[in-house]
Amino acid sequence: MIFQNRSRCRENKSIFRAGNQVLQHTHEYTYLGLKLSSTGNFNLAVNELKAKAMRVFYMIKNTIRHEIPIQTWLKILQAIIEPIALYGSEIWGPLKTQDFSKWKKEAIETLHTQICKSILKVNRATPNNSCRAELGQHPLLINIQKRAVKFYQHLKRSDPSSYQAEALRCQEQNRPRSTLSQLMLKLQPDQHSTIWPNQIIQLQKLNDITYWKDATKSQKKMELYLNLKRDYKPAEYLSCVKEHKVRKTLTRYRLSAHCLAVERGRHRQRWQPRERDCVCVCVCVCVCVCVCVCVCVCVCERERERVSECPLSGCRERTAPAEVAAERERLCVCVCVCVCVCVCVCVCVCVCV
Repeated sequence: MIFQNRSRCRENKSIFRAGNQVLQHTHEYTYLGLKLSSTGNFNLAVNELKAKAMRVFYMIKNTIRHEIPIQTWLKILQAIIEPIALYGSEIWGPLKTQDFSKWKKEAIETLHTQICKSILKVNRATPNNSCRAELGQHPLLINIQKRAVKFYQHLKRSDPSSYQAEALRCQEQNRPRSTLSQLMLKLQPDQHSTIWPNQIIQLQKLNDITYWKDATKSQKKMELYLNLKRDYKPAEYLSCVKEHKVRKTLTRYRLSAHCLAVERGRHRQRWQPRERDCVCVCVCVCVCVCVCVCVCVCVCERERERVSECPLSGCRERTAPAEVAAERERLCVCVCVCVCVCVCVCVCVCVCV
């Protein structure tokens, strides 16, 4: 494999032989578990690591048949998933963007967000910032920077005559083109003072929290969450609430991932004008009143016919027969039922509006 920039014609004119056998050119090669590309980027390697970590996570999730605590899932994420996803990040990590606003679109961070949503059992439309904050998870960029700092310090402490020390010296001679050196200058501006990796990580976490607060203020969907969530740490109810159905419902309410009209209504494209809603209410009320009036008129007419057919109709003050009284009771029940139905329809229409 020949490392070169992508050109119009990728056919290599050079021929390499091992004895009498001609070696074939390849554009991809897996070395120590990382898939290398002839262009020199690690996008193929990162995508393959993402796929491996995703397969492992869902294999574990499908194997566990019962509900386990959220803290256990976070330990599985830290102890099993992250080492797979961040394999070799000491090399390819500095090549990625170091800005928190752009890092969220990277393949590894999308994996992290997807796993957090799966642990919380919320849908894909849930804001990424709220899912990570609910679990107290910082972006994986911070862990990558920690690995890169440790790797840089390891190279600095290595034998000066070793190949890795010589390679580091060559990179530092041309720092503008050395991503590792640029990362160290960003994380540790004062090269003369010794700053331990944990100190750098704590500083980066504070920077991430500052960015999180600024980013969430501009999201309307996060208004409720900002009133409930004040600290960037795992929510207390995740460990206190043992019933998983109740915890799932509470999580969806806090993260605005529920199906209530207050949340789903914001995504509706067509809203009826307020005047049209008022017209609908007025029409519904008028129809109900007309129905009630018609029923009352029918009852009165029926009662008049029944009295006129009665043999004692000549004297209206006398008591009607038993059939007339029973018919009157049935008609009264029908009128009451009709009125109740009309009132319920009016109330439902008003509530929907």
